[in-house]
Amino acid sequence: MIDTHCHLNTEPLWSEREHWKHTLSLLDAVIVVGFDRISSERAMVLAQQNANVYAAIGFHPDSALEWNDEEAAWLKAAAQLAKVVAIGEIGLDLYRRHDTIDAQWAALRAQQAIARSAGLPVIYHCRPTVDTNDAYDMLTPQLIAEAPDVKAVVHCFGGSKENAAALWDAGFYTGFDGPLTYKKSVVLREIAAACPAELMLVETDAPYLSPEPLRGKFPNLPERVQLVAAKLAEIRSIPVDECIVQVDSNALKLFSGIAR
Repeated sequence: MIDTHCHLNTEPLWSEREHWKHTLSLLDAVIVVGFDRISSERAMVLAQQNANVYAAIGFHPDSALEWNDEEAAWLKAAAQLAKVVAIGEIGLDLYRRHDTIDAQWAALRAQQAIARSAGLPVIYHCRPTVDTNDAYDMLTPQLIAEAPDVKAVVHCFGGSKENAAALWDAGFYTGFDGPLTYKKSVVLREIAAACPAELMLVETDAPYLSPEPLRGKFPNLPERVQLVAAKLAEIRSIPVDECIVQVDSNALKLFSGIAR
């Protein structure tokens, strides 16, 4: 299996990397996703040290105030390196703060341009204000406008059915994580049931979002992506093996830099 989104580059997993290496032997590929300069560099280190690890590099919206010309030059150069398979995670986050929205938009658009130039797909992060859908309603039209030039996944999807349908129509992939397994995620399971088979991906976001029956167990690990796939298969009433073949095929199509 492929875990298309995890953070082995953050604590506690970064410091404990000698203790979780067994998890890599259980998976065909793992994409370690950056969220600032340091975590992106760590992702590249892990990719160089482990045959089945790949890096995504970028500046999360929470890191938007760190974005400048120097970081842009670094990202553009790093995007050309071996085993860098995506730009991300980038996007909008209104959950923690609204005061950086202009900086978030600027960093997002600049990184989209770098992805286009490098011919890399994008991993998008989107998190709205509590009990609203504001970030998704803002980001969805902008992503659709980029669709002709950028292939992408909206990771850990948490938007509305309408957002999901619009993004599918534009060819965007949907990333499903541990929340798919949570009892109260009724709308998300309805979205998973309706998602075009060729546009669904599974991920862990480790060390966060452990799936049931391990919810609340920290840290999450990439191997638990199998639990997400099992829930996705159950929702779609298909065999687990069939689901895994489909999502892995989708991952290899989007992230073409993964060795086959």
